[in-house]
Amino acid sequence: MFNKWKIAFFALLFFILLIVAIPFYFFFSNSQSFDESQLNNELRGTDKLFSIHMDKRELEYLMNKEIRSKKDNLDLYVQLNNDIQITGKIHVFDRAIPFQLFFVPKSLENGDLTLKEKGMSVSGLSLPGEQILGLLAETPGIPDWVTIYPKDRLIHLATTKIDLQKKYKIKVNQFNLPENRLIFDVYQK
Repeated sequence: MFNKWKIAFFALLFFILLIVAIPFYFFFSNSQSFDESQLNNELRGTDKLFSIHMDKRELEYLMNKEIRSKKDNLDLYVQLNNDIQITGKIHVFDRAIPFQLFFVPKSLENGDLTLKEKGMSVSGLSLPGEQILGLLAETPGIPDWVTIYPKDRLIHLATTKIDLQKKYKIKVNQFNLPENRLIFDVYQK
């Protein structure tokens, strides 16, 4: 049996901590903006080995399989429709708080991918993306090929920096979810 006063206390404590943490983040954060012109185009001179063509269900399956294999308290599920939807739960004070993130993907000329924030909600409440992405940027364990730009409401996935077995690099050729056309090129390092 849950004590409603105990639940209300922890919910209030969570929101107070959140209100205190957000100003500290903005005061101490290094706000930088995304500049596509400064991206590295190192794969242009190398030979492409092959291309991988897949549909969004195949990519969705691979992404969710990889997330489940990590098991680092990641309670996430990725769904690919005409946009990218990430659903999960944040565990706070022995409570699971559901969240949803919506992004519009865009492939860049150099082979990287950006995710533009379309909407976010925590426990059913719509929240400003800039603050949520700011908190997400400070989360430990984010791979070095992922850069979050809270001001721009953008996540940059430097797919060209991902090492596949230390011998290969990957580049996004096309990432068109509405037309279900996903093409990745593989290069030898």
